[in-house]
Amino acid sequence: MGIRRKRIETLIGTFLNKNVPGLRRREKRGDGSIYEFPPLAKCRAAFERLIQQETDWPEQEDWRDKNAFWQASGQSASAPTMPPSER
Repeated sequence: MGIRRKRIETLIGTFLNKNVPGLRRREKRGDGSIYEFPPLAKCRAAFERLIQQETDWPEQEDWRDKNAFWQASGQSASAPTMPPSER
């Protein structure tokens, strides 16, 4: 079980380093790493380049505005609803 988790963490780290320009690994805690992401606009632009398609993003200026996504989708940040297929 531990080996599989480590492999998944390695795959996620490799994906992030390859696809998120400006990503910084700040420190390592226990068995995992703490990443510092670049500004949200930069991440969104990198994602659009990755999928080769423009996306209609909800209005949210930075990572700290946690409620913007939920407000744009008509849901509450404290109690998001799951799609029917996942209930």
